[in-house]
Amino acid sequence: MAADAIKADVPAAPTHRVGGESWTALAAWAADELGVRVAFDGKLYRIEEDVHAAAPDASTTESAARRSWFRRRSPKEEAAEGPEPFATETPAELLGELVNRLRERPEVTHARPVSQPTAVHDLSAQLFAAYKLDGGQAHLAGCHFDDVPLVRLTWVQEGDDGAQSIEHRYYDELGEPLEWSLAEALGVDRVAPLAGPTPRIEPERLARMLESVRRHADVAPSLETVVWAKRAWGRLRFEFSDQSIDAPFEGWARLLKAPPVVCPLTGVDTYHLTTIEGGEIAAAEQVGVCDVTKHRRLLADLVKCSATGRLAEPEYVGRCAASGEPVLKSQLVRCDRCGLLVAPAAKRSGDCDACRRAKRVGADDPRLLAIVAKHPKLAKRNWALTETPVAYVIEASGWFRRRVASFDKESLTVIHAAEASRMSSVWRPVAVDSL
Repeated sequence: MAADAIKADVPAAPTHRVGGESWTALAAWAADELGVRVAFDGKLYRIEEDVHAAAPDASTTESAARRSWFRRRSPKEEAAEGPEPFATETPAELLGELVNRLRERPEVTHARPVSQPTAVHDLSAQLFAAYKLDGGQAHLAGCHFDDVPLVRLTWVQEGDDGAQSIEHRYYDELGEPLEWSLAEALGVDRVAPLAGPTPRIEPERLARMLESVRRHADVAPSLETVVWAKRAWGRLRFEFSDQSIDAPFEGWARLLKAPPVVCPLTGVDTYHLTTIEGGEIAAAEQVGVCDVTKHRRLLADLVKCSATGRLAEPEYVGRCAASGEPVLKSQLVRCDRCGLLVAPAAKRSGDCDACRRAKRVGADDPRLLAIVAKHPKLAKRNWALTETPVAYVIEASGWFRRRVASFDKESLTVIHAAEASRMSSVWRPVAVDSL
């Protein structure tokens, strides 16, 4: 993995923590790495070769690994097995001996986090748990792991009271410090011996990495360790019948989170996938159901009825002639007076809001001039006029009769013409030329 990819995930200081690990934890890892065992008889700590020790595999738990490095011995056992090559009464000398043995090895020590995903099945369950699929299936279309080297510098110091002070600092391949919280999140603050061979790394690259890190250390450390953290990358695939969509993922394996899926129809991020009519995959949050046909459509392709709040495909929706708002065609009602189709709320007492808004206009009103130009016989009367989003309504009142006509706003074709006696609310359709 390129070093700049690592650096992108690395926040700022603080970069270390003193006293974050006990001396026993560090000694346990060192003993496991060296393949030795520490015995304690109540007075002396002894380092003994563990001829039966085997390198822990990736499934070894931290507690099991720690039990393998230390045991209490009785004086009788010691006498039977002969003198020990190293013995001390102080934990400081014990830890110092273990650290020195690691430093004396010809190659730098390598380690791994005690806990991190190492296989596909370690990731798949946690990734797929984030998604909801309406009838589809999910699987990994590819998953790969990259071992990324990080450097741990360790300082071991003994205080005036004899207590051990252990400081770890972590660096990326470019020598830049890692924030302590990131080290903890990656699990590199608790390490174990590598399970299997050391990841491949060219000697020149390793040397450059260590040299870059050393330049950041103000005092020579007690120990240098290369800790191999894993990054994972691949693709999740979501299948619905013969349709599929992929979501790429990449990041530290221990911190990996399920990526959102980009809806191919709307471009929004989602964790909930469904299909629309025809089988196309879409974000469920962007899908609705037509109240008329029960077809699943994108919300952008449905119209909400202003009268009922229900959704429908455009061909099942009209416009209230009084307000211009969308209304299900099945909900529109006809005004007895002007003949316009309006929402139920726009009609009261036999007429509609458009009729009630009519106001007297002059003969030179450009809207009235346009209507008269197309229908010349209407010029003989004084008209009141209402303009709606879709229509013009004109009305005139005489001594004995009232007259009304409505016209399409774009074409000025007649929608309806009617008349009623002065004392009646019953409107009778008539030809527009007879008004």
